[in-house]
Amino acid sequence: MKRAMQRILPLLLAAVMLFSVMPTPITAADGAPLPGDEQSGELELSPEGDGAPASITVAMLDALDEAVLFQSFEAGEIATQAQVTLPDALTGQDESGEALAIEGLEWTCTGRADDPDAPAAFDPQTPGAYTFTATLPQGYTLAEGVALPDITVTVRAQEAAVTAQDMYDVVFVVYGESTNPIPNATVTILRDGTKVQSGKTDEYGTARFALPEGEYTAEVAEVAFKGKYYAATQVDFSVPIPEDLWIGLNTLPTFTDGAFRYQVTSASLQQAEVIGLAGPAPANGLNIPATASDGTNTYSVTSIGDRAFEATGISGTLTIPASVTTIGSNAFFCCAGITGLQLPATGNLTVIGNEAFWGSGISGTLTIPASVTVIGDSAFRNTGLSGTLTIPSSVTVIGDSAFEGTGLSGTLTIPASVTTIGHMAFYRCGGITGLSLPATGSLTIGGSAFEGTGLSGTLTIP
Repeated sequence: MKRAMQRILPLLLAAVMLFSVMPTPITAADGAPLPGDEQSGELELSPEGDGAPASITVAMLDALDEAVLFQSFEAGEIATQAQVTLPDALTGQDESGEALAIEGLEWTCTGRADDPDAPAAFDPQTPGAYTFTATLPQGYTLAEGVALPDITVTVRAQEAAVTAQDMYDVVFVVYGESTNPIPNATVTILRDGTKVQSGKTDEYGTARFALPEGEYTAEVAEVAFKGKYYAATQVDFSVPIPEDLWIGLNTLPTFTDGAFRYQVTSASLQQAEVIGLAGPAPANGLNIPATASDGTNTYSVTSIGDRAFEATGISGTLTIPASVTTIGSNAFFCCAGITGLQLPATGNLTVIGNEAFWGSGISGTLTIPASVTVIGDSAFRNTGLSGTLTIPSSVTVIGDSAFEGTGLSGTLTIPASVTTIGHMAFYRCGGITGLSLPATGSLTIGGSAFEGTGLSGTLTIP
């Protein structure tokens, strides 16, 4: 018996020692594994060997919904911060691309975007734009370039309650020259300098508002209609008002500067349009200036008016500045003396109007700026354009007969941005031998668009 015990005792001691050195899983207070320990149940230590848990690096965060990022309440609509939608968790990916669900976020109001000096505390009774910033729970860090989202909560001032019987119907009629009604004019109603309502006039030049009794100001913004540019104006009025209020608009002024005549198109923005020559046509080319002065104000030249130089004797090369956004319809119609066209390589030009250069003497290659979106009907019809035409990816519309009868040649490439190629757009362009249409996109091709071209080989229709 004694010998048996002597053999068993060492075995029991070895078993006890083995059990005592086995690793014990370390968990959080609620029994869940610590971050990064889900697989083995063992505590991963930081490289420094200080015994602290290793952090999970957040490499990407999923975007929050707009309705969460920007919230709005009327003052008093909610009572506490707890009624603001502040997510308990964010989702994203770690550095290895694994999905993350980061829970236990803490959100703090860090100030007001509209008043940086205001106390950094959320007050649902005080109007303002409050910013809430999240704090990550322990065990997470952000990769470089990754930022936690801010949530903006706007508290609006309470609107005064007005009963239906306190409201009065107010009708404005906005008109221009010869009492012609002006549609699409913006009318803004102010009370004590604060905007109350705003709307646009209909096809009859009328705008209707329901207003309580009081003193008001009506402001009508600058507006263009049928080639006329009208100045902004304002009138004071009282409610109730016995009859419709008619508001007449004055046209913005014209002026001459150097070789050109101009029409002010916006006094507030100090913009003007070239509307023609002030005297005889220059003999050697025409350079449209980027600015013009009436002697008091300097205006940016942003457009060339409809028929501005139609059938004039200008000759040589025409140069358009980068300030111009629109070349009007028939602007250089039948200007046979124009032999060259310099459009800005970079700038703001977006629209080349209908028949803008039809019948002009433009020859050689044409470079269309990357800002142009619309090439109007017959824009370059029957001109002497030649060579390969490059259409930039900004263009969406190529109008009817836009390049009809020109000498364009080579392969024509249509970018995916183009949605419409008009009727007879490249009619009788015999030099075009190849056509590349976009593989993707939505494209409508008008009748006879490529009739009379020299296309050969295979054609892939998208």
